[in-house]
Amino acid sequence: MEKLEVNLTKLFDKLLEYMPLPPEEAENGENSGSEEPKLQFSYVECLLFGFHQLGKKLPDFLTDKLNAERLKDFKIRLQYFARGLQVYIRQLRAALQGKTGVALKTDENKIKVVALKITNNINVLIKDLFHNPPSYKSTVTLSWKPVQKAEAAGQKRSTSEDTTSSSPPKKLTLLPKRDARQIYNPPSGKYSGNIGDFSYEQRGGFSGRGRGWGGRGNRSRGRLY
Repeated sequence: MEKLEVNLTKLFDKLLEYMPLPPEEAENGENSGSEEPKLQFSYVECLLFGFHQLGKKLPDFLTDKLNAERLKDFKIRLQYFARGLQVYIRQLRAALQGKTGVALKTDENKIKVVALKITNNINVLIKDLFHNPPSYKSTVTLSWKPVQKAEAAGQKRSTSEDTTSSSPPKKLTLLPKRDARQIYNPPSGKYSGNIGDFSYEQRGGFSGRGRGWGGRGNRSRGRLY
């Protein structure tokens, strides 16, 4: 148990390096001239998932009264990160809206699909950790894990249709269409030019600038945890 706490502390400290505090505000309520942080979503997904997995084995890590300031600081970081995350998720969904087949196979859209998986995973984990006390119940499929494609399911059902003439063809074709909508038709949203802020680097993974949500005027928008 002692070794677990040591490892969890190291992981937590590393996670904090990638989850910045909100920029300081000037007296007029606007952001100060300090540079906006660059958010490394790929790193945060990995580190936050690891912390979430180990944290369930040591739930007192964040709730111990001796570490009250640790939890307070962590929740401030989670809330700031979540605010920016929701902005990116809306932009990614809008950018991918209605795209299917060949359109999703371009390099640009492949990056956006992976980015959406990463940001959705982080969003789920942050919601869990923002409970009082922090929860460790949610599960996610990590963005680098292989997933079963709807097309594979469609091919399997097509083969079944050929070999089983008694099966109504209408029922066999409805399921893959439904699956395709779930993957390729995310909720619509207003497209933003900020989509250009996304980048995918060979080592750093998916990242973006913390622009547009740090000011006071944006704090009332979107759901905060």
